[in-house]
Amino acid sequence: MTWPPNQHPPQYGWEHPPQGGAPAPNRPGNGGLSPIMIAVLAIVLVAVLIIAVAVVAITLRRDAEQAAPAPVESSAPQEREEAPPEPSTAASPTDLPGRPPLHEGWQVAHAVKWGLVYDIPADDGWEFDGPEYIRGYEDDDGTPVIAMSGTSTYRDEPCETWGSRADLGAQGVSDSDDTAGMAEAVALNWAGHAFETDEGAPETSVRSVEEFSRNGLEGHHAVIDVGVRQEDTRCQPPSGVVHALAAPHGDGGVRVFVIVADTGIEGAADADTVDGIVATLRDTGYQPDEA
Repeated sequence: MTWPPNQHPPQYGWEHPPQGGAPAPNRPGNGGLSPIMIAVLAIVLVAVLIIAVAVVAITLRRDAEQAAPAPVESSAPQEREEAPPEPSTAASPTDLPGRPPLHEGWQVAHAVKWGLVYDIPADDGWEFDGPEYIRGYEDDDGTPVIAMSGTSTYRDEPCETWGSRADLGAQGVSDSDDTAGMAEAVALNWAGHAFETDEGAPETSVRSVEEFSRNGLEGHHAVIDVGVRQEDTRCQPPSGVVHALAAPHGDGGVRVFVIVADTGIEGAADADTVDGIVATLRDTGYQPDEA
């Protein structure tokens, strides 16, 4: 699920529209133009105007074709892709050389802004977008309301009316040090945006908020269960789950790792895989041999 500012092809129009129609023609008087000369000039003027309009129309059409950006397809309601840096095509981020995945055969992902590393399967359908790639949601005015970076996705755009089967990434919260409260709040926020359909907001319930300590991180892990108001039962899942793991960040605030995953539909990531991803979350400076 991704998001960028709305983009529209450039629009052309008059900066100052003509006012009051065409001016009245000059009438010949003493020393004025004869009716024949006026007729000739009128024919010339019409020809010039026709040529000018044709040139302007061709120019504007050419400019529109050159300037109009490629359309951005939304993969979920109110969801659009931001214009991020080019996603990495490598299995592991280039700024973490020699850091193998904790699960053998998986690939390493890195949310560089928040100093978090996690692993995802190397199977088909799983893709690490890049260390600074951003996914999120915006409101009806195009203002971003929630976003995460260093993202990965599973089965992006599996069908026309849905965005992906799973999205992962990290975000920060600067105005609170409460890892338990922020884990729950962030998970609920993502659940509300990621699983909303044209039929309405999803139903959410808190499954658990528990302490965790592993891989150089300590904080709280919240799990939210989601019931989806399906509009398209063939494509949209009946349910979902959101994991949010919050840990302290720097001198204040928290960093939160988020997993948003469909459940109850063919092609969804299984619970063991999601739990396996959660188990790999670690601080950038963590080394397995330090355990």
